[in-house]
Amino acid sequence: MARGGDMALTVTQSDLPLDHWQPGAVLALITGTEGPAYRRAGAGMLVLPDGARVGHLSAGCIDRDVALHAATAARTGLVRHLRYVRIWRWTICLGFHAA
Repeated sequence: MARGGDMALTVTQSDLPLDHWQPGAVLALITGTEGPAYRRAGAGMLVLPDGARVGHLSAGCIDRDVALHAATAARTGLVRHLRYVRIWRWTICLGFHAA
């Protein structure tokens, strides 16, 4: 358990699918959420070099986009920070990306 400020974060094995790790894989992590979220901070998704995904970060809304950014991160060696917002009225997710 990690503690940051007043918030405790517990990460379980099912949150981090590291048993499928291989060279060239990228680990995508949720570092924070606001409001209701499908997965909590600490959850991860592993993106393998062939594009296969192990685990998930959402009910499907952002996982494909995260995998595309993971491929870029693997190719360039640069960390990517992504921010997504949900517009409840239309029930869509929009990505806001920053390198």
